Amino acid sequence: MLIQFHLCSAKIPNGFSDYLKSFEIAECEIVRSENKRSLIKNNGTPHNDEVEVLLKSSNKTFRLLLFEDELFNEVLSQTRLYSKNSSSDFRNNANKYSNTKFYEGIVKDKPRQTSVIGYLHHGIFSGTILYENTEYFVEPLKFLIPSSPFSLKVAIYKIEDINLTNTNATEPFLDWSLAFRISNITVNVSREGISLDNITDDLSCDIEIVADHTLYQYFRKNTDKLSAYLYTHAKHADKIFRKSDFTMSGKPDGIRIKVAKISIYKTANDLNYPMVSANSVSEYLTEFIKRKQESQYCLSISLSYRPFVGSAIGESFIPDVSYRNLAGGICEPTIFDADQNSMNFNIATINVRHGQRPLLPLPISLLAFVHEIGHGFGSDHDNPNNKPCSPDSSKGKYLMHPKTLPLLEQRAEFSPCSRIAIREVLRKRGGCLKPVVATCGNAIREGAEECDCGWASICNLVDSCCNPSDIEFPAVGCTLKGSGSKCSPKESDCCTDDCATVCAIKDLEECECRDNLLEECLICCKTSTGCVPASELGILNPAGGKYMRKMGSRCNYGIYHCDATGICGEHRSVLSEPQHSKRNTSLIIFLSVLFYYCDYIFSRWLTLELLGTTKDDTTARLTFSTQIPSGVNRFHRLQQCAQGTMQTLQYPNSCLMMCHMLPKLSKCARCMTRVPYGTLIATIFCCAGVLTFLICLYRAVRLTLRMFDDVFKYNLEWLSSVQLAFIIVGSFMGLLAVTLLIVGICSTGATRSKVYRGWKSRVGGRISTALCMVIVYILNLAWLGIACCLVVVVFTFHVARQLCDNSTGCIDLQQFHFLFPNGTDLKLLNICSRKAFCTDAVVYAEPYYILSFVASIVVIISLLHYIMCLAANYTRIKDQENSKTCKSFNICKIPKWGHCQKTDSRT
Repeated sequence: MLIQFHLCSAKIPNGFSDYLKSFEIAECEIVRSENKRSLIKNNGTPHNDEVEVLLKSSNKTFRLLLFEDELFNEVLSQTRLYSKNSSSDFRNNANKYSNTKFYEGIVKDKPRQTSVIGYLHHGIFSGTILYENTEYFVEPLKFLIPSSPFSLKVAIYKIEDINLTNTNATEPFLDWSLAFRISNITVNVSREGISLDNITDDLSCDIEIVADHTLYQYFRKNTDKLSAYLYTHAKHADKIFRKSDFTMSGKPDGIRIKVAKISIYKTANDLNYPMVSANSVSEYLTEFIKRKQESQYCLSISLSYRPFVGSAIGESFIPDVSYRNLAGGICEPTIFDADQNSMNFNIATINVRHGQRPLLPLPISLLAFVHEIGHGFGSDHDNPNNKPCSPDSSKGKYLMHPKTLPLLEQRAEFSPCSRIAIREVLRKRGGCLKPVVATCGNAIREGAEECDCGWASICNLVDSCCNPSDIEFPAVGCTLKGSGSKCSPKESDCCTDDCATVCAIKDLEECECRDNLLEECLICCKTSTGCVPASELGILNPAGGKYMRKMGSRCNYGIYHCDATGICGEHRSVLSEPQHSKRNTSLIIFLSVLFYYCDYIFSRWLTLELLGTTKDDTTARLTFSTQIPSGVNRFHRLQQCAQGTMQTLQYPNSCLMMCHMLPKLSKCARCMTRVPYGTLIATIFCCAGVLTFLICLYRAVRLTLRMFDDVFKYNLEWLSSVQLAFIIVGSFMGLLAVTLLIVGICSTGATRSKVYRGWKSRVGGRISTALCMVIVYILNLAWLGIACCLVVVVFTFHVARQLCDNSTGCIDLQQFHFLFPNGTDLKLLNICSRKAFCTDAVVYAEPYYILSFVASIVVIISLLHYIMCLAANYTRIKDQENSKTCKSFNICKIPKWGHCQKTDSRT
């Protein structure tokens, strides 16, 4: 039955919202509701399981098909209320009389491309609607306009409707941030991790959500509505986590977020309420540590509605796997101080208000909630300079970006960096996560389920290949229909209307093309020769094109995504490329002009320095400027004249004038003759090579240590002393380079005659130069050995990379058992989760080792250059006494034009 109604128009007041620049007012009407017996038995109590809701505005109409979430009723019945004198009570069986129900569902006209999460309170819907890749947010109009007379209407808006440039805000929205903190508390407790490689069941992080008294008062002391609001945030986080691939295996790992309990403070008088007088988000978190938790939770998250001022709207403790004894993050047990006061560090806090403004829009609070949970799981903020984790595209910011806004640039998923960090925390301290019992009918594929589309009424819309949960015996729910069904459209990228994969047309199985990055986003079929694209077998879509994986599917070890054209990439903005080209062109033009200008200034300076600025020299300056070329060539002519090799007949006046003006050379020009250019070049090469070597090898060693720790279960913490060795090597090589440069300066022609005048100084110079030659020779042999070792390492990692690229199943390293220490468990050498081995170590570490090898070759070349320069300097010092007789001579003899005055040579 369809209920007709008329939309009442309403005038929106000026300055209607501090957060939104526009939204649509819509009527919310329950069109149909059916009473069914819940599939999740709850003492046989019937519920309004299926509800059809109509949202209609002047521009949009959504017909929602919703199914009740029975777990919310269980949470609601266990909600703990704190009031005066530390008394508390459970709301047992309160759901029988509750006017608030939580639902999940779809939009009826687009069942396969939509999802709905939210709650109904007195017939008014609040939540999120994903419709054709656009997310709409629905909130009661009273949330946005507290003085609004339309209490039964809702506001519908999108992310782009959020006002990002509110000039009236004392704290700009764009500066809002989400923070984290590392505790300085160390505890001596044993922590258990979980293995993500062979898990068969979903694992849940059971959280507690705490609402303070200010949020309770904002919701007008309605605990049911407040609980549904909090539960919405948890369901949003669960939706993101259960779709995340933390092991980089190409499929979700089934990590879930589940609400274990909701605690609500009704007043500020409770004894177990230490954060009651907090004046900032950071102080709130500090006081939240002291709150006693009645049970051991995976995380405890508090939401408040306080007029805090500042950029941070959320903060949490983050675990640090490098220092296992630091408290913080998921699964952290309660610890006690010296006075036996309890402290909890598995906590996070979010303030859903800023200053005196009203409740934060739902998109911002949802993002903050997931973001702080991400910190609790061990994820740091995404580095803006790390392009795989912070791309430049307009849709490139992931969940762990440090800023909350602009929301348009954020994806509802974790970056590769975040997923790697979370995986490490789960493996080392995720022991409190609990297995989730598979529930057929919740529209989530869990455990051994082949599919899960929900009940019959929704399965007919979203998945005709899956048996619904309420199918009659002897058929089994959450299984593929009949023996002919091979896939489910809800679970597979490409499943035909006949419930078969595209490869089934040729009686083949579907596989993934992992060997070629250009084919990773194509649907591939397994043949006798390997995994090949379906298009190469003549399997084309109805339009005659290639079958491609769904847009947004992960590729390249989960780092990038498939686009609409079947290309694996990071989706850079096409419009940004010309800007880079313009910047590069401008830089080239600027450097060219700067070089030309410097050359011009140098040539004019040299002319003035040589010819002076007096009136009597005007004719000479003109003659010099016109007859001698400019710039460096002019300086070269000056040297020729000084040495008597210039053709005096070609430039007679100029040569004669330069001979008279040589004493006027500035000190800066003379210093140029004291630079040991050979040694300087060797120093530059040596410093660049050593710096590159240390940076790349440090990173490569860290990745290798993590591989041995996670994959082969070796405890190699003693190798952490390698970091100190890197510092020592870098300091020694830097000191040696400076020493050799000083030796080279002392051995140049311009300086040698003064430094090594006496016999003792010459003997000392020869000894020091010879000692430097010996040291450099020994270092050259050492670096040659390092380069040889790196050749072996690079070859080993190259072989491992080939094994990763060419194998589709487990990677068997048992044939290389002789490379591992004695007593190594051979079972560990059969790596079935190849992504953990390949992505974490081989793929990333191999380029670093290659760069380290190239840098070591550069260092070897620079050391050989040092040896040649030192040998030449040794000879010059030894022959210094023979040059005493050549101390002075006529620097310019011009037969036809006379002689210059006699000067002292300083070359």
